[in-house]
Amino acid sequence: MKKKKKATTITKEKVISSLQKLGFQSILQTHPNTWKSFRQQYQKKEFGRPKGFTGRLFTSPAGVPILIGKEGTSSSHADETLRRISQGSDLWFQVYDYNGSRVLLRTSLKRGMKGSKGCMQMAANLAAYFSYSGGGEYDDDDGEGVRVMYTDSKHVAKRGSKVGQMRRNKSLGFMMGYPLDVEDVVCDKKHG
Repeated sequence: MKKKKKATTITKEKVISSLQKLGFQSILQTHPNTWKSFRQQYQKKEFGRPKGFTGRLFTSPAGVPILIGKEGTSSSHADETLRRISQGSDLWFQVYDYNGSRVLLRTSLKRGMKGSKGCMQMAANLAAYFSYSGGGEYDDDDGEGVRVMYTDSKHVAKRGSKVGQMRRNKSLGFMMGYPLDVEDVVCDKKHG
């Protein structure tokens, strides 16, 4: 004869006790109707946006987040946040000869995307778009674009130097950025 397994009954009290032991006391004190709003808030968070980052966020065609630090007075804070969250396979982009925004291509969040030419080109285009060369509008009559350098996160200047500044001698390479290629994307993001 086979022995019957003793049925274990899980009671509501046992579950609550276990959750309390695991440190979920605060959740248990909220009404279950509010749990849905917590989930909706979490789902509204943009993929790739780090906590406390106030700059712009774009997504490449392959789904890789592209973060853009703000120009102006808040630039050092945005660059510091970018430097803090960047990881080994992330790539930094900055216009070569001019001031402007630093751009971080967060390839560490999607496998196999570090060498993606499409993602890199979009990041270079955004770096060119959000940078300035003497303050005027970008004129692309010649179609040559803007020279953008890129490097990995370990070659971005560390403490004691200008925040977020790339070391030119440690650049992995250069690309041409075409600001007009991302103008529609930027306008859609502003108005959408």
